[in-house]
Amino acid sequence: MLILDSNVHMIKSTKKILTNKFDIKDLDVTDIILGIKISKISNGLVLSQSHYVEKILKNLSKYDNSTDKTLVFTYFWTLHKQKKNQK
Repeated sequence: MLILDSNVHMIKSTKKILTNKFDIKDLDVTDIILGIKISKISNGLVLSQSHYVEKILKNLSKYDNSTDKTLVFTYFWTLHKQKKNQK
């Protein structure tokens, strides 16, 4: 079970209630749970499985972290050049 709240007192009281009812182990602050990486940012949390996908690709010898141009990149690069030429 993952307990999330911005109020530390609420987290502690929830843990206390659960400890009284169940045999639990507190893992304290975690950054990966059930294959999902959790990162805290200023306005919330980011959940990502990119590390999990990377691990699978490495196991299959299909991992390649080199960059490549995509259609989106090409589209925005073309727009950028057009705007630059109009000046």
